[in-house]
Amino acid sequence: MYAKQLLQLHDETVTTIKQTQIGTQLHLGCPDDYAESVLPRIVALLHGHIKQLDL
Repeated sequence: MYAKQLLQLHDETVTTIKQTQIGTQLHLGCPDDYAESVLPRIVALLHGHIKQLDL
């Protein structure tokens, strides 16, 4: 149930980001426990979809 909601939110977020002209910085953060395993993948995905994004 929650997984479906998370996937729907993800899809909505990606759609919104793709449709928006981005000219600003995006600051990401997460707990240290996950930073090494999660953030690099998220950054790579974001840069794959939004070339002009400044993280």
